[in-house]
This record gives sequence, C-alpha cells and structure tokens, in this order.
Amino acid sequence: MGTAIDIVVHDQAQMRAARAARAAAKDSGRRLRLRTAPGAAAYAGVDYLRAAARAAGLDRDGNIDIVIDCGADGALAVAAINSGWRKIGFSGPAMVAAKLADIAAQAGAELVRLDQPPALDLGRDADPERRLKALLAKA
Repeated sequence: MGTAIDIVVHDQAQMRAARAARAAAKDSGRRLRLRTAPGAAAYAGVDYLRAAARAAGLDRDGNIDIVIDCGADGALAVAAINSGWRKIGFSGPAMVAAKLADIAAQAGAELVRLDQPPALDLGRDADPERRLKALLAKA
C-alpha cells in the first residue's frame, strides 16, 4: 500500500463513517489514516477522545487506531503517550519532534508529523459518508 490518505474527523459519527471508508479503501489497496481535529487533544482532552474513538469502534486490540492531534504542544504529546495513545500527531519544531519520537518509541507508540494538510477535513459536514465516497472515487 502507498502513502496514507489523511482524514480529519471531529466527532463520533465522522469517526464511524471514516472507519467504514477505511475498510472499503483497504479492500482496494488504499490506506486511510484517521486524525482527530487540529489541536483536539488540547480542547477535548486525551481521555475524552479515547472514549469517543472506542465508542466509534476504533479500538483494535486495546489500541486506539486514530492519530491524536496534539498540535505543537510537546507536553500534551507526552501526556497522550502516557495515557496509552499509540499514534501521536505533532506539528512542533523538529528538535522537539525528535525527542518525542524517542519517548514514543520507548512506550511502543509512534510520532506522526502533521506537517502536511489532510486530504479531507470533515469539519462540520452533515454527510461524511458522501464526502468520503467522493474522495475514494477520485483517489
């Protein structure tokens, strides 16, 4: 499979729709990577987002299968690692990212650089399924 197509989700309904689209994409050899909304860890909290992701069916073998966006906040990224997240999104300085990547690796987690905009941000979309199908049709 090639490079992941990043999808930003903002709520449980979008998480469920993106989870279904990811399964469909995988069947056709494409990979979708789900991300929480920009800075979501700061305003919603790592525990709330974990509960929302689990409720949306994104819990695989005890690991939440979505990137938590910690923005440029290194301390928040460490808090996410310590609370059990395994995919940590970070957009801060490269020097901090290198240290965070080491901390993440020691905890069995992965640091994901969020330097590129997502392919699709579902925002306040009332029909995420339609937008995801359209993305997959042209991808």
